[in-house]
Amino acid sequence: MATAVVTVSLSLLKAENKPNYGIVFDATNEYVMGSEENTVVIVLDTFGRDILEEELSEHPEALDVLHDFTFYDEEDSVYAPTFPSFVHFLTEYEYNGEPREEYEKTAFTSESSKKFFDEIYSRGYNVEINTRDILTGEYMQYIADNVKSVKKEVNKKEVRRELSKLSAYRYVPYFLKPYFYVMNPGVYTTAYDVKTPQVFNQSHYDNMINGGMQLSDTVKKRVGIYHYYGMHKSYMNDEFAHATEPDTTTRWQTMQGLWVVVDTFFNLMKENGIYDNSTIIVMSDHGVCYDHTGYDHFYTDSIFFMKKPEEKHDEVVRNHAPLTHHEFQRIILESLK
Repeated sequence: MATAVVTVSLSLLKAENKPNYGIVFDATNEYVMGSEENTVVIVLDTFGRDILEEELSEHPEALDVLHDFTFYDEEDSVYAPTFPSFVHFLTEYEYNGEPREEYEKTAFTSESSKKFFDEIYSRGYNVEINTRDILTGEYMQYIADNVKSVKKEVNKKEVRRELSKLSAYRYVPYFLKPYFYVMNPGVYTTAYDVKTPQVFNQSHYDNMINGGMQLSDTVKKRVGIYHYYGMHKSYMNDEFAHATEPDTTTRWQTMQGLWVVVDTFFNLMKENGIYDNSTIIVMSDHGVCYDHTGYDHFYTDSIFFMKKPEEKHDEVVRNHAPLTHHEFQRIILESLK
């Protein structure tokens, strides 16, 4: 194990540090909102409806932050896990087992995708997508306004760290494996010369607390899509949305912290006078069930909450009508004025 890590690390150190260019989502204006109209989509990763219902049975206050929303409690994500689900609900292009890069390129250049995004732009909206879970290429340029071609370099320190964790994961005892979990090495091992989207709940929280939210001087109408770590294992935040060591907090503490992040988003919108007249969707890309072994078993029992402009309730309203990610494009287009 050590030999392999050292060998790869030395190769990286000897390699020339020549930057090349890549296509990324630029998160510089992540919380710069439309000055007049906003449709906000917050995607909470791996948030299964089953775990929400379990927590609600013990903690009825679990949905207090969403009291203005309608809860579609028969929602189905169609696919799981994040790939291909995230790309599918944006593009409405069916997945047939293709390699990831091939599928994403085909999906985002498909007729269903072009028609959807062209319609958004034709109504005068800007689009920003903030996620690290979509492979970006030149074909993404027409999808979102925050797609940029920027310099990129290998972050050698992070490569060594991730390789060490990956190697250790194979050999350490089972109870230690969560501490060596590698979610997606590509998330950490490339350094760009722009701000790229955050991954973890606590990172989004810190961004909002430290940077706040502003209204754009130039963009009046905006569709903003945000991808948060959600209820993904390993759990990495406490009930106050502060970072923790992996899996040292309970599921309920993690969920509480996640709602703190979401509530912070809502409060910033209220401070800027745009909460009431905005369409806000809080959803998950897929569901999940963890059995006694700790391994992931992904299911499509996702969550979907929606608040229309001027919608207000004292508590969450449930809607039992069946809903799937096939209807995401329709719901977004109907929200646009």
